[in-house]
Amino acid sequence: MFTNRQSLFLSGVVVIGFFLSGLLGILDYFITKLVLASLFLLVIFNLFMTKKDISSETDDANPDDKEEM
Repeated sequence: MFTNRQSLFLSGVVVIGFFLSGLLGILDYFITKLVLASLFLLVIFNLFMTKKDISSETDDANPDDKEEM
């Protein structure tokens, strides 16, 4: 879904967002929580989608010997 560079950038935005919103005292607002939670869930979703793609590629590249017999 995202490249490694995009994932790192998005993770940095989430960390800086939590830091600045906590520092400025705006973490209590609903919209701030909604935006930061959405970005965090997007990072987590990307993590699982990337692992799923990698495992399916390795399964396709190395077929089991049982199928050939």
